[in-house]
Amino acid sequence: MRIGIDTHAITKSYATGSSTYVAELVRALVAVDHQNEYFLYAERNDPFYQEFVNNHRVKVRCVLPTNPIIRDFVTVPRAIAQDSIDVAHVHFILPPFICSASVLTVFDLYYVHLRRSTLSIKSHGLLTAWSIRRAKSIITISEYSKRDIANTFAIGPAKIFVTPLGIGHCFSPVDDQKVHAVIHRIGIHQEYILFVGRTEDPRKNLMTLIEAYAILKSQFNTAAQLVIVGRLGAGTKPILQRVSELRLDRDVIMPGIIASEDLPALLSGAKVFVYASSFEGFGLPVLEAMACGTPVITSNAASLPEVAGKAALLVSPGKVGELVETLLLVWRDETLRHDMREQGLRRARLFSWERTARETLAVYDRAVNLRRRITFDQQR
Repeated sequence: MRIGIDTHAITKSYATGSSTYVAELVRALVAVDHQNEYFLYAERNDPFYQEFVNNHRVKVRCVLPTNPIIRDFVTVPRAIAQDSIDVAHVHFILPPFICSASVLTVFDLYYVHLRRSTLSIKSHGLLTAWSIRRAKSIITISEYSKRDIANTFAIGPAKIFVTPLGIGHCFSPVDDQKVHAVIHRIGIHQEYILFVGRTEDPRKNLMTLIEAYAILKSQFNTAAQLVIVGRLGAGTKPILQRVSELRLDRDVIMPGIIASEDLPALLSGAKVFVYASSFEGFGLPVLEAMACGTPVITSNAASLPEVAGKAALLVSPGKVGELVETLLLVWRDETLRHDMREQGLRRARLFSWERTARETLAVYDRAVNLRRRITFDQQR
């Protein structure tokens, strides 16, 4: 097969969930599949693509403009036609006029469910809804998202396929020497609670975490720092303001985006990782923390219980008191932390990008065979 993949989400400057998914999926597909050809439709000549310079089965086409309308409605369909693609894999938006079999990845319906949003987000949600109704094969990343897509748009679940995300090989427990070097560079000098994610995203419930941490410090005299890792954008201003109001400027460390090679050490050194989000299509940071041997507290909402299994403690998103109690429980109980570490490591081993790639290849095969059957029936 000639497989075309829209890879415009990939960027080394700021790795989002969709960027990680596309990059790791492409790597794993090329590693496990030695028969098919791959055409990567890129928006820019990112350093990522240098990995495939000497691979004759991978061709990079830097043809996608940054304007999403032109990209999705003009250049993607044209490039797919020019390359005689058998199956095209796109994300969120299914371009019209694609002449090949197509596979659409929809991570979750967060943008569709938003009641108050910008015009850009509303447009994205409407285009996603339009694409889902048109698509013959849909990939999503959790059973929760599959149910949500099927129920929201009243479509048969038979055309929705779940391919859970994987964990990069770099995520594993890091030795103390490397941990100390990384945390010293960041400015951490105590045991610490860790969050990693989009700091400006309200569904991450960082305000709840900060309020809970303030109670740990003021009422329980907990000797800990709170480390919040993620891009410091305009949406982070209320968080910084609340930290200042609570006089926690010296205790809350927000280093922004850290080098990807430092993340496993930072995760390994944390006493507990907190990810009490109210809505996630998957929640990959939960598994990455588990893979590094760190106890995890996450929420009982959306896909997170499915991803965490029995290896994490669950809290209700937005409930400060509940988070305080759970943090105290983990912080004070060494035996519990040890058990959570072992369960987390076992849980993380169930997820790999190789598995994601093989399950994605099966969807490609189905999409191509389905299109052939439809074409045959039309010609009869």
